[in-house]
Amino acid sequence: MAWLKLQSNQPQRPSANHTQKTTQLGEDHIQPDDEPTQTNTESTQLNTEPTQPHEKPTPSIEELLQPHVPSHLGARLENQPAITLDWNRAAGVYISPYGGNKPLDHWVKVAMEDCEPARVLIVAPNAEQIGCTVVHNDTMCHFFFNPANDNIVFDNVSSRPFFATRLGAETDWKVQANNTFDLCVGVWSLVTRGRPLMEVQVLKRTQWSNTSCLSAKRAATMDEKSVKRVRLSDSRTAVQTRLTGPAGNPRTVSSENALAQLEKGMTIRIGSHENGYWLKHLGTIYENRNTVVWRAQHSEFPNGDIAVKIIKAYGDDGKRVIDAAKRWQREMTLHSSLPSHVSPKQLQHSGSTLGLDTNFLKQSTIVPLVNFDARFHSLYTEYIDSKPLLAHTHPDSSFNGSITDAYKIMRDMAAALSVAHAQQVVHGDIKLANVLYSSTRGAVTIDFGLSFLSDDPPRYGGTPWYLPPEYAEGWNLRQPASDIWALGIVMLWVLGRICMPEKNSKSWQIADIHPEGPRTIAQENAVNSMKEWIRFIQKVRSGLQRDNGLEGIIFKTLQTNVRDRIDAASLCERISRLRITSSKDDTSDNRY
Repeated sequence: MAWLKLQSNQPQRPSANHTQKTTQLGEDHIQPDDEPTQTNTESTQLNTEPTQPHEKPTPSIEELLQPHVPSHLGARLENQPAITLDWNRAAGVYISPYGGNKPLDHWVKVAMEDCEPARVLIVAPNAEQIGCTVVHNDTMCHFFFNPANDNIVFDNVSSRPFFATRLGAETDWKVQANNTFDLCVGVWSLVTRGRPLMEVQVLKRTQWSNTSCLSAKRAATMDEKSVKRVRLSDSRTAVQTRLTGPAGNPRTVSSENALAQLEKGMTIRIGSHENGYWLKHLGTIYENRNTVVWRAQHSEFPNGDIAVKIIKAYGDDGKRVIDAAKRWQREMTLHSSLPSHVSPKQLQHSGSTLGLDTNFLKQSTIVPLVNFDARFHSLYTEYIDSKPLLAHTHPDSSFNGSITDAYKIMRDMAAALSVAHAQQVVHGDIKLANVLYSSTRGAVTIDFGLSFLSDDPPRYGGTPWYLPPEYAEGWNLRQPASDIWALGIVMLWVLGRICMPEKNSKSWQIADIHPEGPRTIAQENAVNSMKEWIRFIQKVRSGLQRDNGLEGIIFKTLQTNVRDRIDAASLCERISRLRITSSKDDTSDNRY
């Protein structure tokens, strides 16, 4: 997507027009010390001047680098992004993947004619990397990849402004502290404290084509004869797409996230034939302005379908792109930290594949995360052929299941929360829509998009009727116990004690509960609405039969005092002592 060139402290150095050369290196970025860092992902030649008739040709960057690149990187030279040169590593400059704590260290030294040797840093964006961070003394900035277009989002997180100047333009753009700026295709100089810190070349990504097909009945094999190889903007590899039907018409996708724009019946190949994978769109499950989820076939999981979730930036401005990238990274990090996470390598090593023959996946009460890809802000989970609780309803929106179903839901949700809370992960949005259920599979908790670590609660997020009482007192009081309260609300509906909150209850804006500013009328109204709802729930709770096993347990989940509320581990233990015996009328003896 772009390269960065950190400026040297040397009083003199060759100008950018005479010293920078790049070569195609796939879709990674490069980060030198005092010179350009490859952050973009296209093939291009950069600032090479025409050779004079009797002048010795200048060696290509590939020829200069080949002897110096480690063997494990050398094989990737033809499929990596442009790389550039730097003259002297600036003292104290630290370059790392965004969110990482280890510096990027693929540095090589290249001899140059008429100037000092150049040090080149090769950065390879992969399925986990959303951008990079540059730190020099007390100056810090981030560069984020945008899956939807050619731009790089520059994020100034320093206390001083940057000035961005595009080569050939006379205008300087001032990027204030804690502001962002979109670096479009071209060469940019970034100046702070009155001196250049780095130059950034944003490279235009090559367009690729997707092709539709007439039928989506089965996954097509990736026949290399019918695959067109193209470039992907921010990946270190190429993308291949295949025409899977006789009536398919290629369409160019150049300014959108390729996976978000994929349609039913279309197939896309990501990466090389040997190391990449392909996805086939089988139909959209859900879409809103933040995410889109669709069912897919994945080449690495032939025995079962997956669900593809794409985190969208609802807008093109830099802050929204960064927000989407951070949301993806948070969800990926927290979901993959749970025991339900199973990587493709683990499945391959164990000889299993995603599907009904994988006992672990069948037994998981948290939807297993099986893969992810930062290049698209995408997450891949097991596809579960069950409906959300929100859809298990009679015409009046009441739950259409039995007491046995209620027991299974309580048991499986408690197990899921016990697993998450043991890792200090709070789901943050337990509700009817985020629990899939079938009588055969049981209840499976999905969507960790609003999850957080217990020591880092968010100010906002969630669904109004499922927020715990303590949230009204302080947003930082949300802890694992908030999930337990939300589970109690779910179970009140399952047992028919309350109507479906989403359809029959007064709502309020969560953001109004704790606004960032002076107290407002909206805040007062929101707090009053929430407290009125809590009082209603407490009235319903008082009617539960405490000597009834299941209702007695639900009673403990709805304690207003968080210290008295039952925790997930104790909840699992209490549920394990219940006896649910179905009769032909599906009534149960659930006392103990």
